[in-house]
Amino acid sequence: YDDIGLRPLTDIDLWVLPKDYASLINILGSQDYERDHIYPNTFRKGSTIFDLHTQIPWADRIKASKMLLAKSQEDIYCETQVADFEGLDVLCLGQYDQVLFLGLHALKHNVSRLVWIADIKSLLADWKSSDWEALINRAGELGQEKTLVYIIFLLRLFDFQLPREASQLLERKRLGFLEKKTLEERIKRDSLPIWSPLLLISSGKGLKARFSFILETLFPRPEILRQV
Repeated sequence: YDDIGLRPLTDIDLWVLPKDYASLINILGSQDYERDHIYPNTFRKGSTIFDLHTQIPWADRIKASKMLLAKSQEDIYCETQVADFEGLDVLCLGQYDQVLFLGLHALKHNVSRLVWIADIKSLLADWKSSDWEALINRAGELGQEKTLVYIIFLLRLFDFQLPREASQLLERKRLGFLEKKTLEERIKRDSLPIWSPLLLISSGKGLKARFSFILETLFPRPEILRQV
């Protein structure tokens, strides 16, 4: 966004590797940020809220989420890129990983905000054929081909213009009847069905990973249940 005010914000999510977590906590403490007693990875000062994550995707809370990725988060960290933020160098996800993790985030929250889909469309707007090929390859490396197909399906559902490469991917990776019906529900209501993440996010992950993810999502650990 050229103007950050165009994007509604609630909290600021920061991903930090476990080895750097304690150092970041100390930095936030030195800046008078207070730790939330219910959400221990949330820090507040005035209207500013930081939500820290040591695992992606959201494996701090649902440990079985680690099995959703075919590579370690250290591999993902190695693919981060440097961006300029008001004159400072900051690390952000690589451009292909950004698309995939924004897609996972949207599916996790039942695509309840269309701005998440618009964000992805904005990232894809000026891509060349080589970028699309790299994105599809990266999705395969991370075991996130289905996530990419779901997002492309949703983009088409809302009449976003899609390049040839995206349409070809939909043709090659045809969705099942239940997957299509679930995604099409977003047109009829303000979010996907509440159970949709269990179906969509775990799709194609193998019996063990899928069962573990669904079981832990339905029956989270006591310390996580207290945060709900």
